[in-house]
Amino acid sequence: MMKTNKWILIFLMVVVVGVLVIGLTVGSENVEIVKQIPVDEIQSIEVFNDSLDVEVKSSTDNQVHVDIKGKQKDKKKIPVKITHQDHKLIIQQTSQMGGAFSAFTWGKEGTIQISIPQNTVEQVTLTSDDGDIHIHGLSLSRLMVQDRAGYVKLDEVEAEVITAFSKTGDIVLRRANERGERNIETETGDIQVVYQTVPASLKLEVENIKGDTAVHLENLSRTTNTDKKISGIIGAGENSLTVRSRSGSIDIK
Repeated sequence: MMKTNKWILIFLMVVVVGVLVIGLTVGSENVEIVKQIPVDEIQSIEVFNDSLDVEVKSSTDNQVHVDIKGKQKDKKKIPVKITHQDHKLIIQQTSQMGGAFSAFTWGKEGTIQISIPQNTVEQVTLTSDDGDIHIHGLSLSRLMVQDRAGYVKLDEVEAEVITAFSKTGDIVLRRANERGERNIETETGDIQVVYQTVPASLKLEVENIKGDTAVHLENLSRTTNTDKKISGIIGAGENSLTVRSRSGSIDIK
């Protein structure tokens, strides 16, 4: 009897979730928001994202381009608010009820795409709850990324300072440049850093409480080499890479 009640309860939960998803999807329509701003009017960009995927890349002109696509559920609400004031561009996904019940339909059905001219904007800050973040082919002074559950990928990104944190998602740096300061951290997500060329002047600090760690860097003189911590220096150590995780795997090469 108890097993029967258990299966009935599971069935009812599945039905409720199905009805909820259908209710959030039916009645939605495609929406696109496009904005262009001269780059000399912008010094910093801030993005506050709930569930959309975010892509940031370089542009070929002197404009900052914002292109947002998704499915709008509530026609009375602007799904993403774009504010430009005091040389700061702010892009914020607005919520109707918070979390998944935003003005966009439930799930990852939209994207925020930002194109920025090379070496113009001083700082880009991305704060995301559930969407994936992909930044590629970009040069700037400072980049800060904070993502709760999404996948973060930085491909051929150059900056004096890069700070990236994810609670449960993975962080990948491809074709990384050693120049400047890099701080990468997750709680349970995996971290991978792949340098485009062998670092010549780097200070390395790696800490992993429970996960596996692999460091394959030529000419690295290790000062600490344990299961939980690896530190060392290449050359004069003028640049730095700090990587931390509680239980995710770490791979640096």
